[in-house]
Amino acid sequence: MKEIICTITGFCAAFLANFFGGWDTALECLVVFMVVDILTGVIVAFVFHNSPKNNNGKLESNQFLKGLLKKITMLLS
Repeated sequence: MKEIICTITGFCAAFLANFFGGWDTALECLVVFMVVDILTGVIVAFVFHNSPKNNNGKLESNQFLKGLLKKITMLLS
């Protein structure tokens, strides 16, 4: 089952990369900065409880999902 899921995921990723013109340095840089942004946001909210996104400063699923969907939309547009 694991091999099937990995094969399907790899096929979809290869199709999307080919469809959007390949994986170049600019796209790689954008994805790296998006991952760093997510990690720093989780560290600030989860470890330091100092997030400006809500009143108590803790990590909230809704805010995390909203930011993740924004990043996915940026990659698809």
